[in-house]
Amino acid sequence: MQVIKNSFAKINITLRVTGIRDDGYHNIYSLFSRINASERLDISSSESNHDIINSENFLIEGENIVAKALRIAREYSSDIPFLNVSVLKTIPPGTGLGGGSGNAGAILDFIGVKLPLDVVSRIGADVPFFYSNHGAAIVYGIGDKIYPVHKLQLNAMIIIPKWISITGNAYKLLDKYWGSRGGYPLDEEKAREELERIYSLLASKKFVGLLPNDFTPRLIEENSLYNLFFNVFNDIGALAWGISGSGASMFALYPNSEFTALLLDKIQTYNEFIDKVIMS
Repeated sequence: MQVIKNSFAKINITLRVTGIRDDGYHNIYSLFSRINASERLDISSSESNHDIINSENFLIEGENIVAKALRIAREYSSDIPFLNVSVLKTIPPGTGLGGGSGNAGAILDFIGVKLPLDVVSRIGADVPFFYSNHGAAIVYGIGDKIYPVHKLQLNAMIIIPKWISITGNAYKLLDKYWGSRGGYPLDEEKAREELERIYSLLASKKFVGLLPNDFTPRLIEENSLYNLFFNVFNDIGALAWGISGSGASMFALYPNSEFTALLLDKIQTYNEFIDKVIMS
C-alpha cells in the first residue's frame, strides 16, 4: 500500500487575540482560508512496530507533528496501523501558514478516526481547522471552535520572506507588546463584529486595505520591509493585504487574475528578501 495525500496550508485574513486563558493558551478570533501549499504525505505500511516519519527539505526539531497526531489518535483507537510517512515540505516553519498543522490534518484524514476538536487541538492550535476540511471558517477559542463560511472568491498571492517568526516566541513578545499598551485591543464580541464587517466588504469585492492582525504592529516595528510590500499591494490595486498568523508571511487579496502578472513584476524589486511566492 502506498498513498499520496495532499496537505494544505492557510492564511489568516483576520486575526485578533481576545485574551489569555488561565492555562496560558491564547483565545483568538480569526478568519482562516485554506490555500494549496503543494505539500504532500507519501504514506505506506510500516514493517516495524512503530511509525517511521521522515521530513524532506526541512529539519524538524522535536517530535514531528505527524507523529504527534498519530500518537494522540491512538489514545482513541487501537486499530491504527503503524505507518511509514514521508512528508514533502515546501513551507518552512515560522511562516504563519500552518504547514505543519496541515500535515497533521492530512494524516488524520487518512486514518479516518473521528476525534473531538478539543482533542485535535492538543496536536496544534491550527489543526482543528485542517481536520474540519473546510475551505474557510471562523476559528475561535484556542482554535477548537470552527464555524464554516463560504470561501471568498478572490485571488491570493502569498509571499514567504527570507525571515521567520517562531510562533511560541512571537506570542511571548506579543503579550509584552500589548501588555505595555493596556492589553489586547478587542474582546471576542468586538472581534466578531470586525470580522463580519470585513468579510462582507471582501465578499462584495470592496476595498479594505491593511487587514487586522494583532501581530502586525509589532512585526512592522521590528521589520520595516513589510511596509515596502504593503505599498506594492496598494499600488497594484489589491483589495486587502496583511500578515498571516504570527508571521512572517504576508499576502494580498485581489479580484482579478490579471493583477497577478503585474504584482509579480512589481515585487521583483524585492526578490532578495523573498524565499517563495504561492498563488491561491
